[in-house]
Amino acid sequence: MHVGGHWAVCWESLQTIMERERAQEFILAGSLWDRLFELSHMPSYREILIEVLSSFEFRPRRVDQLMDRRIPSLEVCFHLASQARAMSLSEFATRCGLY
Repeated sequence: MHVGGHWAVCWESLQTIMERERAQEFILAGSLWDRLFELSHMPSYREILIEVLSSFEFRPRRVDQLMDRRIPSLEVCFHLASQARAMSLSEFATRCGLY
């Protein structure tokens, strides 16, 4: 499996092309996304990335299940640090800083 090189935000390059301010509107300093990009420099990044991506599952609920509170809304599942994780799509998006 090929994962490719590590990616991170190079703020100096963005400054050179005068796009740093625009990028910082989307990737706030200290935000979850900023910390995620900084993790790419850690030695364990590749291992963690492969584990999450290889185990990630998105199981959307059917339309007839959306309003049924008896059915758990665990639509996103993955493994992280050898532990199974499950959460709703909205919780996943919130924790990732998408909302």
